[in-house]
Amino acid sequence: MSIKDKITQKVIQYTLKHSSKLNGGQQIAPVLKSVGITHVFTLCGGHTAPIYLACEEEAMQVIDHRHEQAAVHAADAYARIQRNLGVAIVTAGPGLTDAITGITNAYFANAPVLVLAGLAPFEEWDRGSLQEMNQLDLVKPITKYARTVTDSTRISEYTQNAIRHALTPPMGPVYLEIPIDILLEMHKSKEVKSYSPFYIDAPPVASDESIDHLYSMIQNSRHPVLLAGSNIWWDKAETEFKEFASQSEMPVFLNGMARGALSNDHPGFFQHSRKYAFENADLIIIAGTPLDFRLKFGNFNSDAKIVMLDNNGHHIGNNRSVDYAAIGNLAQTFASLTKNIQETPLQDYSSWLQEIRSVEREKREKYWSQASSKAKPITHHRLCAELAEFIDEDTIIVGDGGDIVAVGSKILPLTKPGQWMDPGPFGCLGVGPSFAIAAQLLHPDKRVIILHGDGAFGLNGFEFDTAVRFDLPIISVVGNDAGWGQIRNPQVAIMGEDASTATDLAPTRYDKVVESLGGYGEYVESPDEIQAAIQRALDSGKPACVNVMLDPDSLKGGVNLMRGLSI
Repeated sequence: MSIKDKITQKVIQYTLKHSSKLNGGQQIAPVLKSVGITHVFTLCGGHTAPIYLACEEEAMQVIDHRHEQAAVHAADAYARIQRNLGVAIVTAGPGLTDAITGITNAYFANAPVLVLAGLAPFEEWDRGSLQEMNQLDLVKPITKYARTVTDSTRISEYTQNAIRHALTPPMGPVYLEIPIDILLEMHKSKEVKSYSPFYIDAPPVASDESIDHLYSMIQNSRHPVLLAGSNIWWDKAETEFKEFASQSEMPVFLNGMARGALSNDHPGFFQHSRKYAFENADLIIIAGTPLDFRLKFGNFNSDAKIVMLDNNGHHIGNNRSVDYAAIGNLAQTFASLTKNIQETPLQDYSSWLQEIRSVEREKREKYWSQASSKAKPITHHRLCAELAEFIDEDTIIVGDGGDIVAVGSKILPLTKPGQWMDPGPFGCLGVGPSFAIAAQLLHPDKRVIILHGDGAFGLNGFEFDTAVRFDLPIISVVGNDAGWGQIRNPQVAIMGEDASTATDLAPTRYDKVVESLGGYGEYVESPDEIQAAIQRALDSGKPACVNVMLDPDSLKGGVNLMRGLSI
């Protein structure tokens, strides 16, 4: 019998024999349930068995993955979709090291994920116990809060403290590790440090004075531009944001999890003309996103005044001095600004909008001319245009790749927030299957589609085994150009046609991989076959892969590795 089986058997025996007592897992599970957790994500390990067994006792579904990285990615997606805590449980040693990438991606996306990790027995520390290592120092730089629990009566207390840190803006992942012998210790409930019900304080609100000053700056501008990012989503500000955008009638651009906060057909929404708008604006409002590489570190239009709105001050003035900032919950901020519009209307920006709309139309027509290509092999744009026909308000799209996702983000129509998910600013490939699994669990009535690069599919494609086991009919549409195109194209452009070293892949039949795991597969080589293949995949009712062969040269000189460094 393996160590894992022995420990699991021991937990079950303890629970049956001491039904009036609690082990560490039974202290953790009620706390998770109290904050509304319905699913936890794991790859099983003996060091953590008491936790997920206790979660099942509390009617939380335990989703077991094929890799710890994938489990944390799923918890990350759960947190983003619910705008609440996500929970991943990983075993000691390699279980934790496998999870590092997932934790880091959540950290850069401000996703409130609680990672519960096992640890070698406390009584055997520094003796060379199985999978014994210094785990805490690994996670400290990529978490908001990281602790080792060595008192078995305080496990629920530490769990609650970790969750409070995770959910306090700026949100982010937190980490608790518990030695297996501490986790297995049994206590009567009165011996355990009790936890109190969670509460959420009223969010911080920008002062009336700062709102009034900001509004006067907008009133005095002739060419304002608004760009909104992920904290619009985290602050649940999409309704107030949309109302402000509609009443102000200024041009709006979106990135990150704010995508979909304005539908593609909203008169104020633009996505192809951001560079022009920023270069010609006299006031640029940045809401809920930092001036990082995606915004050229603030290196644009030195003559424009810059205003930043956010729920915390960490982003303010980083990389570029700002002319003004309003710190507070973004829902409250935009509600207050809209109230000012109703009392004192803004000037007419219609000519400014028309100017940008002209540039937008020109750029969009260029994109869509490529999207109508009948060429074989298929172009990236044509694949995304065909996929766009399947996107409605009940569809969730997960972007997991490089070039194909960059193209898809410009073509796929979004109608509401939460409809688009991608790795976030860390740029971590391989999130697709896990994000889709979490989305399908939480929204079984919705269509969940991954827009996959072939390179990205290879990282966690085996999670289709998880989707099959849990009967989750997620669909992967793979843009297969047999290579790491986002790296290969600029590499070849700089160093020559023979310089594609380490960027070439085989034209692999990923559809056959999913079929072998119990799913459905389609292989497509003609642009006219794409829609029918996707429809058959959807109709199958199974986890599915539509593997579409693309022209590896169709994006040469276009989308490239450095695209994030320019407006």
